[in-house]
Amino acid sequence: NKARLWTFDKKTGKTYQSSVKDTAHENQFYEAKNCLGEKVEAEQLLARLVDGTCSAVIREIISKEELPLSAKETVDISYFVAAQMFRVRAIRNHMEAMRQTIISKWGSDISHINDERTVGEYSPEDTKFSSIVFLREVPKYAKILQEKAWFLWRAPIGSTYILSDNPIVRYNRIDYWPRGNLGLSQEGIEVYFPIAPHLVLSFVCPKTAVLLKSTSDGQAKMELQRKGKAILSRSETVEFVNSLQVLEAERFLYASREADFQIAREMIKKNPEISKPASQRMMAHKKK
Repeated sequence: NKARLWTFDKKTGKTYQSSVKDTAHENQFYEAKNCLGEKVEAEQLLARLVDGTCSAVIREIISKEELPLSAKETVDISYFVAAQMFRVRAIRNHMEAMRQTIISKWGSDISHINDERTVGEYSPEDTKFSSIVFLREVPKYAKILQEKAWFLWRAPIGSTYILSDNPIVRYNRIDYWPRGNLGLSQEGIEVYFPIAPHLVLSFVCPKTAVLLKSTSDGQAKMELQRKGKAILSRSETVEFVNSLQVLEAERFLYASREADFQIAREMIKKNPEISKPASQRMMAHKKK
């Protein structure tokens, strides 16, 4: 109850401080009932199989500033990160936005092949139901993460990472136009997950990681990576990861210091569209 952090609301531009216990919390977030009357509840399952199992591992990483090398701990972390990708409001907001886009383009009477119901007969509650059921895909995505090159980056003194309500962010330097380039299995993909103000986990395409060996500095970093040790990052890299958090946030950003939100204010001032939920901007981009 005493641990506190700062929250930035992209929608209103306001900041406030609150307890960690009450932050990013929503009652019955993992409970839903679809139009068939089927119920789903995933709170206890996630708490037992993901959160409870991995919390001690994450604490150990932060304490020792090194990645665990055991196979079991690697699997535990991969499941936790994969779950974090899909247990966020951005996923269900995006799914619902897709349904509404279909209705606006083709009408509410259209239906999917072999589906007796039309898209208009479904509701946001059905979308919520589907997003919870989709969590069964976590093992598949966890396996993909296990095949990446894992890095633990430590921020330099004076720099800190921020977090968002959509904390697993992705980046890819390879342009796959006209297709997207953020698929978890795509060559060049980089995945970032801040786990503390000074530490971020990253999962990098193995082919991209190998490129680091082209310089002596990169070779030293890869040696630390091989041992699971934290690698000192540049302040520019911290700013880059934080900018991804701002872009991908659905609405809220979190930080240990109020001053860390300056990057969000500057980005929104330069491009007000960033203040909108990431799911809305994504659908607007697809419409174009």
